[in-house]
Amino acid sequence: MDDRTGAGWWAVAAQFSIMALILLAAALADWGPWWSIILGGLLVAAGGTAVAVTLIELGDARSVNPVPNGGRLRTDRMYYSMRHPIYSALLLTMLGVVLLRPSWFGLGAWALLVVVLTAKAIWEERMLAERFPEYYEYQRHTGRFIPRHR
Repeated sequence: MDDRTGAGWWAVAAQFSIMALILLAAALADWGPWWSIILGGLLVAAGGTAVAVTLIELGDARSVNPVPNGGRLRTDRMYYSMRHPIYSALLLTMLGVVLLRPSWFGLGAWALLVVVLTAKAIWEERMLAERFPEYYEYQRHTGRFIPRHR
């Protein structure tokens, strides 16, 4: 395993550890108000669906490690309007969990997840740009986590 792949696994461990903290905070908190439960449920459903669809679309190229594993640069389907649809979907899902059973600890853990996924995305983008020269053009016209139509 090279240095990048090992570092990638540390980033994955950090991401999943924070997600576990969010779930733990939710398990220890009381249910939110009715509007928070409805909005949280919708975000969990939408985010979970988006994760599943994107994973299916990636096929053999899917990996939780941010180090590119071969294949081609994906700029179609879910990747047409945002560069990291899985990260976006995970953020929506975890925000939904926080809204279902709100706590300051859960919200703080979610903010930390935003920081970790942003750092992971920036690092992944650098590696993709090294491997695929056309990535810079794609990056210029496509949102990182929020869809931007080209």
